[in-house]
Amino acid sequence: MWWARALGKLRALTPASADADIGQIEACRDALRAANGSYWAAQTDALLKSAQA
Repeated sequence: MWWARALGKLRALTPASADADIGQIEACRDALRAANGSYWAAQTDALLKSAQA
């Protein structure tokens, strides 16, 4: 959900408003890494990178 919202805000030319959603994606990735969910952490990291591009 946060990835889609971030992309929508970035495409609407309001990139600063996507920062909170990108922060949520980072928090999910970090939580997955802490729980040893390396596969899902990698998938989340890919979403994060696409939202940051």
